[in-house]
Amino acid sequence: MSKTIYSSSPLDDFFQWISNQMMVDGSFQRENVWSTLQKRSFITSVLFERAITPFVLADIESAIQTSEAEGDELGVQILKDQYTNGFRYSILDGQNRRATVVEFLSDKFTISGTFCDADGDEQSCNNVFFSDLPQRLKDKFMSSHIPLTYVYRRAYEEMSELFLNLQEGEPPTPQEKRHAINSPIKVYISNLRPIFTALFERL
Repeated sequence: MSKTIYSSSPLDDFFQWISNQMMVDGSFQRENVWSTLQKRSFITSVLFERAITPFVLADIESAIQTSEAEGDELGVQILKDQYTNGFRYSILDGQNRRATVVEFLSDKFTISGTFCDADGDEQSCNNVFFSDLPQRLKDKFMSSHIPLTYVYRRAYEEMSELFLNLQEGEPPTPQEKRHAINSPIKVYISNLRPIFTALFERL
């Protein structure tokens, strides 16, 4: 029987420990689709302590056991490869949020507004990169808690279904829906994509 655990984590801990163990499964995950406006909106929601939508993570180890019990040989192989490569969770919802934080910390876009820092003092920003924020505002951002939902004992074939269910607030395109449906040939093609991407980058 599947199990769901609800938790939260400071942003700093999440990106130091959990994020490095998260698998973005290209066999059903969509590409990053957020605009700069959406990215800024999410970052400000974190600073205003309004980021209430959880990251949803499927536990890979228990997914292997469930897939084995259901006779899903392809799913077991994929999950074992992921686990061997150091991944412990497959991200089912939150990829755009995760990528947005990474981009913000890397100074890919700026934010504007008036925010309370870690001491409760107001700090005004106007098109400021993360590296240029006042230190105590950086501290506030990195210590902000984000909600997490851990999903256990879900078979691999269920992950694409869960992904589609979780996208109802921002519906995927018909192409993304087709992409989220697992099949051996689609998994094979998805695995070839990074190879051809690297090849074309050299041309």
